[in-house]
Amino acid sequence: MRKKENLWTLDQAAALAALAETYGAPCRTLAQNFLGDAYEAETCFQDACRQVWQAGQGQGDLLSALLRATRRLAWQRAPEGGRPDALIQELDRALPRREAPALPGGEGTAVWAAFFRGMLPESRRLFLRRYFFGDGIGPLTVAARQNEVAVHDQLSHLRQQLVQRLEEAGALPPDGAALFAALEGVEDPWLREAAGVRAQSRRRWLPALIGGGAGVALVAAILLFVPWDTPAAQGMAGEPGVLQDGAYYVYVGSGFALPNQNRTPEGIFRYIPGQGAEELVSCADHPIVTGANYGWDVNSHGLYYIDRETGQLFRQDLESGAETLLYTIPDEDFYLPEDQLEEGDLWDYYVHGETPEVLSPAAIWFQEVTEDQVVLTYRHTDGASNDTLVLDSRTGEELSRTPDPDPREGWTTRLGDRVIEKVVMPHTEGFTYPGWEEDAETNAYHWTDLRENGVSLLPPGTMEGQAEGAQDFRGGLLIGYCPRETLDEQGNYVRYATGYLLLTPEGGTYDLPAGAEEDLRTYHAAAGAWVYFTQRAWEDRDAGGRRMTHPLWARNLHTGEEVQVAPDVPGDQVVTDGAWVYCSDGTTTDCYSLTTDDQGRPTGLTLVEEGL
Repeated sequence: MRKKENLWTLDQAAALAALAETYGAPCRTLAQNFLGDAYEAETCFQDACRQVWQAGQGQGDLLSALLRATRRLAWQRAPEGGRPDALIQELDRALPRREAPALPGGEGTAVWAAFFRGMLPESRRLFLRRYFFGDGIGPLTVAARQNEVAVHDQLSHLRQQLVQRLEEAGALPPDGAALFAALEGVEDPWLREAAGVRAQSRRRWLPALIGGGAGVALVAAILLFVPWDTPAAQGMAGEPGVLQDGAYYVYVGSGFALPNQNRTPEGIFRYIPGQGAEELVSCADHPIVTGANYGWDVNSHGLYYIDRETGQLFRQDLESGAETLLYTIPDEDFYLPEDQLEEGDLWDYYVHGETPEVLSPAAIWFQEVTEDQVVLTYRHTDGASNDTLVLDSRTGEELSRTPDPDPREGWTTRLGDRVIEKVVMPHTEGFTYPGWEEDAETNAYHWTDLRENGVSLLPPGTMEGQAEGAQDFRGGLLIGYCPRETLDEQGNYVRYATGYLLLTPEGGTYDLPAGAEEDLRTYHAAAGAWVYFTQRAWEDRDAGGRRMTHPLWARNLHTGEEVQVAPDVPGDQVVTDGAWVYCSDGTTTDCYSLTTDDQGRPTGLTLVEEGL
């Protein structure tokens, strides 16, 4: 492979060959995502190579320049109604419905920089893989090891965060197309991060790097098992945690450096109001999969965490601090042969669409932790099939192991003693919508029902909302639903939630409103008789323009009464147990005590500690 510094001494043919050899995989993936045709994608990529080479030196990072050129050309050549148009619609729905000034170049660029710098690495990669590279939801779900509903929900939160930042800076673009175009200004390090990995793993079996479309198993192998740099933020980092018996547990170890901040991976901390924070598990001892209720969890007697480098599940006793090994992935499933790909495999994929067969190490992650049981998902080496594994929460004894259904047919999730089934249902014959052909090609032309004991939980005539469907929820399971097989006034398929069901472990099922389009609700947690949510609102500024605010509300699950708890809370993550409230924005976390009146209605927040 030729080194980049020699590129400008080569003739055009040799230079183009060097560019293609060095940077081809992520750029071809981007072009394929936008154009949907292998030949058109290759032509687009070769034209982008010519543009970059003819522009000469002084372009900065070559990979970033080539990605921008490929994206620009692919967008220009994309068919009407293709992937770029679908992404623009997603961004457009996040913008307020009002006239707004065009995005100012300098100020907008500064907002982009601050937005991406403050994001968690996994969130930044997810956002850019979707809206810069154009990855489909399928590859993103594999990379994130989440179902498509959870990925849709995370993308929705990220879009809202970005719109808020742009609005506060007075740099809100007029529409989704302008926002999509402005992504070309993303800084080089973030593009490189989203496009590639650095091979630092002791598992050297991965011989090649490929972008987000090269088959489910291969994408999973690359994005899940080659470690990324994830420096930590000072303090408790602003990530949402878990409340248990008045203590707040949180993982500290993601985010990128801001001025005067310490950036070394740390671990899982416990914070008790009035007593401060202490580290319970160090990343130096156990590289932990980030994410509460995913790579770690807690109950009243133990802290549970998965070591991603050894494939082991540990329990730390909360009283004594003693550590117990509960489960280990078998060696034959975890340590796989090196060099599984052969020389022509990537070429066959890009040119002929033949997905290479590559095994990925087996993995485990949490479904649920109760007082007596730990429920895990065990993902097999094929990267597609899973088992539900139930262990005793104290001893690790295997209580049951059952194969999960084919994800194309549905999945199940546990909520205490409740088992909720997601069932894939065929569309009515002849029902079409923009992009239905692409959905049909990727086995996504269907709607989904949510059932318990064989009976649908959804209101008649509705389906699970694909943008905000069944998702993990503090205090239960939140299910977004919408009218079945319905188009809006513009002819777009309505798949965003128009209402919610909250299921609780105790057996309750509650119907919750989604709110109007201009003040959509985000439900955060259920505690006692109340469910807590924030609602997007707008406040006029003295200097002109408006700023977005997030009032915190509580709704009584039995009577439907709603009370405002606070006129504005920082961040978009709220964790509460009905006594304490933690608000996080991805950078900092603030602790509040929740005040109530003599009838138990939440009435306000009292700041206990700012910037944990």
